[in-house]
Amino acid sequence: MRVALVTAGARGLGRAVAEVLRDHGYTVAVTTRRADEGVRAWARADARHPEALVVPWDPLAPDAGPDPVEVVLDRLGRLDVLVNNAGPYVRDPVGVGETSDAMFDAMFLGNVTAPFRLIRRALPAMRAARYGRIVNVGFVGAGQAAGWAQHGAYAAAKAALASLTRTVALEEARWGITCNMVCPSDIKGAAKEAPQGEGPEPTGGDVAHVVRFLLDERSRFLTGQVVEVSFGPGWGPVPGSTTHPLAETVLPVGTPVWVPAWGERAVIRRTRQEAGEVWYWLEADQRQGELPARSVRRAPDPGP
Repeated sequence: MRVALVTAGARGLGRAVAEVLRDHGYTVAVTTRRADEGVRAWARADARHPEALVVPWDPLAPDAGPDPVEVVLDRLGRLDVLVNNAGPYVRDPVGVGETSDAMFDAMFLGNVTAPFRLIRRALPAMRAARYGRIVNVGFVGAGQAAGWAQHGAYAAAKAALASLTRTVALEEARWGITCNMVCPSDIKGAAKEAPQGEGPEPTGGDVAHVVRFLLDERSRFLTGQVVEVSFGPGWGPVPGSTTHPLAETVLPVGTPVWVPAWGERAVIRRTRQEAGEVWYWLEADQRQGELPARSVRRAPDPGP
């Protein structure tokens, strides 16, 4: 029976991937930053679907506890599949000019360094078996090093992970090891753990289906690929695009804009992004409120 390690597999997309692999006969191990949370998440076990091995591990402190790869090899005796799903993300928009050193370092530590170390530690066992499947997780556009306004540190880290993915694919092909990347569109809330094909919106199950295909033993000639699981308008750019669709539409906080619906100028005080759309919190002389970016335009320079 193949053994798979899925990082951040207690909830969200990682949970969806781990459940699909378990349902297809894999012995599954998952990492979680909180061991109690992981144990509770995988407590619903039965004879057909045994519970997962839960390994406490924090991608922002990858050397603080037991190494997940070593735990899996010690407890389960082998490691055939590694899915690097864990990776910190800062939801609040922050421009490059306002990004602290600590935030930038955290994005690279969690999204590049931690996966790199797990891959490096997994390779000896995979080489010895002359078999291995590695899948890293990014965002739509990471494979083209796309810009992402207000999320530059995260975007840069995932672009670096895409390059690492392709490099590992080139170096390890002779050992029967493949390395690919899956870049999903934005999926929120309970939809992250919902099965494939349920409801009108994309789910984690849709992403898990693609991951499982890349991990299949018969997918031995699929390597070095960055696969965009894109769901069309409102969920990310069309696959193959070179810029994130929000990159040119996000105006910085403090920018004066004209609001036709209000008939007056306003100033952007906050920004947020949801389901592929940018929203501004605006303050004007007579009113304040939140409007989508498409309903305002940059105010002309009033001149001297």
